[in-house]
Amino acid sequence: MTFTKISHRLMLLVASLICSLYAIAQTAQSTITHIMQKGETLQTVAARYSTTTQAIIELNPEAADFTYVGMELKIPVATPTYSESTLKTPISTSASEYLDYNTANSTQQYADSYHDESEVWNPYGIGYIANFSNNGKGFYGFTYEYLPYSGGLGFYMFYGTGWGVVSDDFDLHIRIGPTFGHRYTENIMFSCPISFTGTTFSYLKKISKTGYEESGFSIAFGLAANPRVGFKVGKHGYISLGLDLNYCFKTKKTTTIEATNTKLDLEYGGTPYVGFTVSIGAI
Repeated sequence: MTFTKISHRLMLLVASLICSLYAIAQTAQSTITHIMQKGETLQTVAARYSTTTQAIIELNPEAADFTYVGMELKIPVATPTYSESTLKTPISTSASEYLDYNTANSTQQYADSYHDESEVWNPYGIGYIANFSNNGKGFYGFTYEYLPYSGGLGFYMFYGTGWGVVSDDFDLHIRIGPTFGHRYTENIMFSCPISFTGTTFSYLKKISKTGYEESGFSIAFGLAANPRVGFKVGKHGYISLGLDLNYCFKTKKTTTIEATNTKLDLEYGGTPYVGFTVSIGAI
């Protein structure tokens, strides 16, 4: 009789242990994918899914440095245990609405992130470029930069003039070329355009015996690098500050003075310069 009771107790203990292991296995951790939206942080995402920021970082190590709109995060979630009676119980209206809402919301989040304008860094506005040695006489004009959201290879251009600043002549200054960027945070981008430059300038081509001056027109080409940092201000504002390392290839021109039958050789460019760039606009 005693042996029978002991056997029954052992069987109950083994059965209880098996049920416990089954319950643990049923609550094993799985993951879902969450797409970051504007205004979200790791803390708000962790609170939404009833988990911790550390648990999210363990599955997404890159999120420890920074997150950005459109970033896909693996979120740990626990798979609930369903007993036989639970499976036979209809889902409540509120639970059904919750599932429908989250399914639709996840789909909309993906669509929003796919079409989100913040996927690219494309500031445009008014820029000013000048040398430190002559900072009051630079070029001002339209500037534009295009980069992927997280940085990489992009495009840069500047189209300006020095009219009224450099001289009374309508001189033009154009820059175009690739740019390389690195997204530091959601609102800060480091970039460095490497551009080919073209600058128009006027010169005296001829001075006649009567004193009449004939003007000439030419273009000087060069190269420039502009390491700089750009800041997104508010929702669409933008400002950037940087250095300007430029070199204009030497261009020679001749002025003929008919009265004395002499010629003067003129040179434009041929000297490297270090200056600054500043721009303000929208993004």
